[in-house]
Amino acid sequence: MSMINSTFVIAVHNEILRQTGVGREGCHIEKLESVLGRIDQQIYYNDVNDLFEIAAWYGIALAKGHAFVDGNKRTGLAVMLTFLEIQGVSIHESTGLDDLMVDIVESQEQHEDLAKIVSDFLYELSEI
Repeated sequence: MSMINSTFVIAVHNEILRQTGVGREGCHIEKLESVLGRIDQQIYYNDVNDLFEIAAWYGIALAKGHAFVDGNKRTGLAVMLTFLEIQGVSIHESTGLDDLMVDIVESQEQHEDLAKIVSDFLYELSEI
């Protein structure tokens, strides 16, 4: 099911750094592959098929996985939204998403709970 691979994520990350001019390049490819593998396992073993929940897993896992020297939260957010765009879901209003990603990274809650929070938030934004 996964259309998101390490090459894609690295390209998104590098584009974010290029556009913003903020952050240092550098990727721990083993960490990135591990993060993407955990997402695939979550989707497969827990039979996750809700697009918003899958998008949330990308955002959370990439933001918290620290596969990049800089820009993990921005990359997680961008990949999460790009995944939804690929699926034909546009998020029209992104107000609050940056703050939500910061809260997610700082949170000690379980990934499953965070995925529910993010997926609910994304679903509401897609309805606007």
